Amino acid sequence: MLRINNDILILIRQLQPLIRVIARHDANLAKQVHRSSQSVFLNMHESVGRSGGHRRERFETALGEIRETRGALMLAQALGYLQVPPDVDRLADIITATIWKLARPR
Repeated sequence: MLRINNDILILIRQLQPLIRVIARHDANLAKQVHRSSQSVFLNMHESVGRSGGHRRERFETALGEIRETRGALMLAQALGYLQVPPDVDRLADIITATIWKLARPR
């Protein structure tokens, strides 16, 4: 398993209380954060059993999902539902950068 998957699991744990806060204001947005964050982990985990272009496809999907997660958090913050804690934002940034490096063509 890739080491980044541990960071993704930590992020998912950190997101749980934020998802609950978002759900009080917007259930659909909360579900979106929930689904996209889980999809990051599942696509990264699936990449382990793939090779070549198929592996890169999983990385690209995971990259889209982490960006979606971050976008949903930015939206929730802009709407005044919550403040995203700096440590959550920093970890999401590290995960995004790592997946971007894995997804880019070599």
